[in-house]
Amino acid sequence: MAVEKCAGCGAPLTTDDGVCEFCGAKNTPGSFEGKGDYFDVILAQVGTKKINVIKVIRETVENDLRKAKELTDNAPETLKRSIRKADAEELKKKFEEVGAGIEIKDSNNGSIVYKTPENAVAKEEKPGKSGSGCLVLLIVAAVAFITYIINLGNSA
Repeated sequence: MAVEKCAGCGAPLTTDDGVCEFCGAKNTPGSFEGKGDYFDVILAQVGTKKINVIKVIRETVENDLRKAKELTDNAPETLKRSIRKADAEELKKKFEEVGAGIEIKDSNNGSIVYKTPENAVAKEEKPGKSGSGCLVLLIVAAVAFITYIINLGNSA
């Protein structure tokens, strides 16, 4: 089997047919497969690059700014319904490039045929120990500068 982890939930795949035991997603390398010819594309997660996601919505779904913002604020939202596989793959690529999470469902039966892996969605980075170290360094530098200014005033 070419795919080792589920694209939907990230669980290890244990069956040869590529169907995840946990979430039921059909996994195929680099693409998605469905029984039908038409698919629904859903914005599942916006990620941290909301402005870029809004731009892609305006470019691809042809909504005005207000509607595009509403789609991102209310995710998960269906972006396009009953579109061909090639169009769905193109949308998937554009949204994943800006860090958004996408679900693609078969229009005929509603089954999820693709889901952006959780680790591929842009998430907010939390500062670690290095962030607090920079703050301490800044405070020490400020105290040294103030001490220098005070000593300059006393020597004059």
